[in-house]
Amino acid sequence: MEEQELQKKIPLVVIVGPTASGKSKLAVELAHWLQTEIVSADSMQIYRGMQIGTAKPTVEEMEGIAHHLIDFVELNEPFSVADYVAHAKTCVERIAQKGKPGVEQRPVQSTPKSAPVQVQPTAPVQQPQE
Repeated sequence: MEEQELQKKIPLVVIVGPTASGKSKLAVELAHWLQTEIVSADSMQIYRGMQIGTAKPTVEEMEGIAHHLIDFVELNEPFSVADYVAHAKTCVERIAQKGKPGVEQRPVQSTPKSAPVQVQPTAPVQQPQE
């Protein structure tokens, strides 16, 4: 891999928070606004057949937005963090090749539900031109 490739920065919006805090809804709203796609970083949503206890978004909740890394690994298939990183990197790069930022959502299990979620933008977000 060339040094320039390693230094290339890809815009990525990351939404983190505790379970049931509204991350999926916010991710879909942002994806509509930014005209982009969502990459899930939930360790259980990757598995097919794990509907209970994973809070996977329904087709209706996805609102036509492409979601990546949901329901793509069989329960009996070995899958590591390194596997996830490789798949996520590929998804984010493909989204960036379309000229779009990615939106990643991930749960934070150690954040108490009473803890406020703070958003600290690193740069102003501009609404896409129509």
